[in-house]
Amino acid sequence: MIVSRASSPLRCSLGLGLAGLLAACGAARPVTGLPFKGDPANLRYELGGVAVQLVNGAHEERTGDGADDFIATDLTKAGLDADFDGDGHTDRVVVLTRDEGYDKNHYVAVVLDDAGTLVPTNTLLLGKNVLVERIDLHDKGFVVSLTVPAAAPAGAATSPAAPAEAEPAAAAEAGGEPGEPAEAKEPAEAKEPAANPAKRLHFAVRDRKLVAIE
Repeated sequence: MIVSRASSPLRCSLGLGLAGLLAACGAARPVTGLPFKGDPANLRYELGGVAVQLVNGAHEERTGDGADDFIATDLTKAGLDADFDGDGHTDRVVVLTRDEGYDKNHYVAVVLDDAGTLVPTNTLLLGKNVLVERIDLHDKGFVVSLTVPAAAPAGAATSPAAPAEAEPAAAAEAGGEPGEPAEAKEPAEAKEPAANPAKRLHFAVRDRKLVAIE
């Protein structure tokens, strides 16, 4: 169990419960202890103003008749267990994705354990097409470390083009017979865009609401 040092010379009794220990010792850092007992894979979350009910960690919303005409929402494996609201029950940070085709939005939320009842907080957008590297405790809540893929440079080749047949004049200049294809040159190798440096986003639960903090 991790508990921050007391901010006053109070002595913390070992007989206090978890919530009482936090209150008496003036701890600001979330407490880790028992693992989260609930199942966040079958809860209702609000993502970008849309309420989504997950079933076994997934949800699909049809947007048309085509095979790819749907929006997929998934609960990722990223998470962190701790008591984020100071009520003595272990909560869980969750990360969800909402794939709308070209863009995959990532959201973060905290599932609060309200004496056995699971209550998701509001969700906050982490970004589009990001990669969540890790989630760590922070003195005021938790921090999400992520990277954002850099955009491909303008004019970058996405695939090598097939060599076209040479015109007769061009073939003759190259020393070949008219109608013969000119010697194909090796296409320039496109460099993969480097990812931007990792970002660290800080969050905390305030009055049972998830907020971003500086």
